[in-house]
Amino acid sequence: MAIFQRRQIRPEDIEHIAPHLKILEGHYGQVQNSERGILLQNLLRDKAISGLMLERLASSGDRKGTPVALGITGFLTLDTAHALIATPPQKSIVELVYQREQNGTQLLLRPNDVAIENSGKGLALIFLHFYLPAGDPLSPDTQQALELMQSSFRLHHGGYNCQLALHPGYSESPEGKESMLGMGFQPVGDGEHLLKFDLQALDQVPFHPFTCLRQKRAPVLHFSPAEKELLLLALWGNDDAFIAERQGISPDTVRKRWRSIFQKIEEQKEVNFFPNPEASKIEKTRGPEKRKFVLQFIDAHLEEVRPFSS
Repeated sequence: MAIFQRRQIRPEDIEHIAPHLKILEGHYGQVQNSERGILLQNLLRDKAISGLMLERLASSGDRKGTPVALGITGFLTLDTAHALIATPPQKSIVELVYQREQNGTQLLLRPNDVAIENSGKGLALIFLHFYLPAGDPLSPDTQQALELMQSSFRLHHGGYNCQLALHPGYSESPEGKESMLGMGFQPVGDGEHLLKFDLQALDQVPFHPFTCLRQKRAPVLHFSPAEKELLLLALWGNDDAFIAERQGISPDTVRKRWRSIFQKIEEQKEVNFFPNPEASKIEKTRGPEKRKFVLQFIDAHLEEVRPFSS
């Protein structure tokens, strides 16, 4: 069985995945700018885009492997998305979005604006670069990779109030077109440059992979942005040492943030947090058990760690 590692894409990863982005650009159109890598790094730092990747490792001790799947996405306002649909672009939607970002017209939402739209009318998710593992779909390795990518997609995108999804136009292969239509995407114009998916249709399709995007509940635990980031890093399987390094804080500060998280949960009496009556008193539960219960709860209620303007 292959060794896979899933993780979020950081600005410093862009050079590592650049060859794979070029493969995608052969299908969807490329950004005509020699500073594309810098643009992507800046957008990642601004949290205007986010990404996930799946790497195949040569051994369990490797820090980096070969990317076999990746996804880079962003959010638009519903008004912006509907405007793009009303006037179909004459070039790749990816190129259009990036060119406007380069020219100073921000189409991609930053976290504060995501919080406002997420608590209001809702969001439009745009797939900028996204591909799944290639290979024999019946092989154990491909099946494992697809399952990891699907779980990563839910962890990365679940818990938002999304109403619409946009995707670059059809790929060159007939299989790609058939796959996109099968997922529920519909062409905008001739479908060459843009596809759309009305996610409200998923209210009648409970088992679609995109159902995780249709989260309409408001968060009730009111974690700080730093606490939300900590919980997400922990959900991805990172330990406290990695979290401290990633957040630029000391291990002691990580422990303090965990205590603050426990306290907020303890104070929210109406949350059915613990799975059984014996564990109903958080102060009687050991630290590792507390974290286990916290992460189980957050994994089922990802809206608690999403930007939201109350």
